[in-house]
Amino acid sequence: MAQKFTFLLLFLFISFHGLAQISASQENGCLPLINVNFSFSNPLLTNHYWDFDDGTFSLAPSPVHTFTNAGTYMVVLTGIFNSTAVSDSIEINVFSNPTANFFVDGPNTGCAALSIDYKDISTSAFGSPIVSRFWTFGDGTFADTSLVEFTHTYYDMGIYSVSLMITDTNGCQDLLYSDSIVIASSPPVVVFGNDLDSLIDCNPPVNVNFYANTYSLFQHADTFSYLWDLGNGQSSVLANPVYDFQQGYYQGSLQVTDNFGCSVEHQFSFFVILPEASFELANATDYVICDTAFFINTSNVPSVWLNYGDGNTGSNLTHIYSLPGVYNVQMFAALGNCTDDTTIQVTVEDVQADYGLSPDYTCSTPIGVQYSDSSFNAVEWLWLFPNGDTSLLQNPYIIYSDPDTSLCEQTQVIPVNPVLIVTSPHGCHDTLLNGNTFVFDMPVSRFMPDVSWGF
Repeated sequence: MAQKFTFLLLFLFISFHGLAQISASQENGCLPLINVNFSFSNPLLTNHYWDFDDGTFSLAPSPVHTFTNAGTYMVVLTGIFNSTAVSDSIEINVFSNPTANFFVDGPNTGCAALSIDYKDISTSAFGSPIVSRFWTFGDGTFADTSLVEFTHTYYDMGIYSVSLMITDTNGCQDLLYSDSIVIASSPPVVVFGNDLDSLIDCNPPVNVNFYANTYSLFQHADTFSYLWDLGNGQSSVLANPVYDFQQGYYQGSLQVTDNFGCSVEHQFSFFVILPEASFELANATDYVICDTAFFINTSNVPSVWLNYGDGNTGSNLTHIYSLPGVYNVQMFAALGNCTDDTTIQVTVEDVQADYGLSPDYTCSTPIGVQYSDSSFNAVEWLWLFPNGDTSLLQNPYIIYSDPDTSLCEQTQVIPVNPVLIVTSPHGCHDTLLNGNTFVFDMPVSRFMPDVSWGF
C-alpha cells in the first residue's frame, strides 16, 4: 500500500508541472529583495499555501514577498487541484550587497588648488568582485572608474561633500556619502612690517616691534597661526613679536597658516641702523666753489635736512649762494626719532674785475693807453677792446687811432670802454662792462665854400 501511495504522489506532481508553473517577478536580486510578486497561472488551484523558505508563508493566490536576508530560497507552492494535493517550487537567489567605504589618504584641507588622494577600501560580498566605482566630488565633477586609488584636484575654494557608489558583478550596489570631507581654502592675505621707521630706541641693542594683520578671502578661515624667522636666530609664533637687535642687516620670513592648513610665506629683509650723518661736496674736492654747491648724501639713511649756513635750510642737495664767503653747512640725518648731524665748511670764492688806465684822455691820435689790472683774486684775464683788439695780458698796452675819418665833421667827445673778464684760481668768473672810460676829445673841423654858385 505504501508503494502505491508514493507512486500516486509522483504521478500527481508530474501532472501538475504539466499544467502550469510558479512565476516570480524577480528570481535573482540584491538584498533586500523587495516586493517579489509570485503567481500561479492555473486558476483552478485552490487552498494555496506558499512556503518562502525563510520561516514565513502565505495563503494568498498571488502573494508579494520581501526577502530580508541573503541566500538561496526554494519557494514551494502547494494546493488542491481536482481534489488532489499538488505542489511546485521556484528558486530565488538573494545576493549580499558590497559595503562602500573610502578614506582620504593624506590631508583633506589646504589651499586651492587642492589635490586629494582618495582610496577605496570597500568590501565585496561572498566573492563577488567590485567592478565599478562612481565618485562625485561635490564640485560639479564626477568619475566612473575601476581604480581603487584616485586623485582629484579642487581648483576653487569651498567645502565639498563626496560620495562613492560601488557595483559588483551581481549588479549589487552600495553608496557612501561623506559630508564636508574636503575644505579648500584661500591663502591668507598678510600685511606685515616693523616700526623701524618710527624708531624710538637710539642706543643698541634696538628694540624692534613686528606686526602682522591677516584676513582671508575664504569666509570660513577665521583663525591664523604665525611663524616668524627674524633672521637673528630667533623665531616667534606671536602675531606681533618684539625682539632686540644689534645694528646690522637681517633676512627673515613670515609664514601664516589658517585653520584649514592653507598657508602663505613671505620673505623680508631689513636694516637695523642708527643714523650717521655724512656728506660731501661733489663739485670741489677742496670745498671751494664759485656760487653753486652740489652736495652728496653719504649718510646711512636717505632722510636728511641741511642748514646751508647762509640763513637758508632745506632738503635739496643743490644750493646757490648769492654772496662770497665761508659757510658752515650742517647736515642732519634722521631715522624715526633718532638723529645725527655733521658739518663741513664751504668757501664761495670771491673774484672782482677792475682796472685803471693812463692816460684817460686825448685830443689827438694815434695814442697809446696803458691799462692796469686792479682785479681781486684774478689769475686769468680777457680784454675785449672797442677797436676790435683782444688781450690775455694782465696789463695790456693799446694804441688807439682816430676813431672818425670823416672830412666834414667829427664828434667832439667819444668815450670808449673795454670789457674785462677775469677768472679766479678755482675757475670763477667776473665780468666788468662799464669800467674806467678813455675819452677822445677831438677838435671839430668845419669848412664852407667861398661861392655858392658859378660856372
